[in-house]
Amino acid sequence: MIIEPGAAAVTRCRIGATLALAAQLAFTTASAGAPPGDRRDEIGIQGRWAYSQQAGPDAVTDMATTPAAQDPDVWFLLACSGDGRLSVALMHTERFPFEVDAASSVQVQSERLSRIAVVAERSRPAQIVMDPSLVRHIMPMLLDEKEVAVFVTAKDGVVHRYSFVLQPNDVALAPLRARSARRA
Repeated sequence: MIIEPGAAAVTRCRIGATLALAAQLAFTTASAGAPPGDRRDEIGIQGRWAYSQQAGPDAVTDMATTPAAQDPDVWFLLACSGDGRLSVALMHTERFPFEVDAASSVQVQSERLSRIAVVAERSRPAQIVMDPSLVRHIMPMLLDEKEVAVFVTAKDGVVHRYSFVLQPNDVALAPLRARSARRA
């Protein structure tokens, strides 16, 4: 069984995107040990993407996020550190309403990419982090797609589907593409 949270179409506004990105930036800043509010650039908007650049203790991190079509509280987050390390996560503005355990799976699918299982872990109630080694290989292909779907199988076996509109992204993801290309 597949559940599509809040099946109604979601209209994204600048304020919602700004708040979601600000919360995600604050989480990442705290995790990296940098003082909050130490951002280099303001938050930019392109299509459904919100993006920013954040100064950390050792380098700059470029970040971009876009909301799920089914649930405005779920976001697809991409971050690339100064050394080109790519991080990909699903973020919920509060907490995911289901449990993820070792038996849970996360799969990514797009029009040109059949469903691929990715190793993921729920590091916090509001964050499901995908294994960067596999994501690094499929991300260049995904970023050219119009949409990507992420399927999360919960502890109880129920599959939660989130789809994300990826285009346009030439401005929002340009720094991430450049940094991750240097690392490849």
